[in-house]
Amino acid sequence: MFHRHRVHRTRARTGVLLQACVFERRLDVVADDGFAGRVTGDEWREALARVPAPRTRTEAATALVAGVRAIAALLAQKGFVAADSEPNELPDRPREESGE
Repeated sequence: MFHRHRVHRTRARTGVLLQACVFERRLDVVADDGFAGRVTGDEWREALARVPAPRTRTEAATALVAGVRAIAALLAQKGFVAADSEPNELPDRPREESGE
């Protein structure tokens, strides 16, 4: 999904994909190479640890909103703040896909 939706195609390689899986009752984050050495795997996991695992589609939507807020706070803490002059290179909309 990360490559299919071109999340890896930002100039600074700082794309982030947040996935909610109702079947597995979990949230996952996939971050591009631009975060390497600045945000650890443990920090990504810790940011999402306080977000309740989704059990339904409605809970998945709520979990995604909470997950985006948690990730935004982590990235701001780490100094990843976009300047007003920088365009958003990726769409900020959810995509729903069924398992294969």
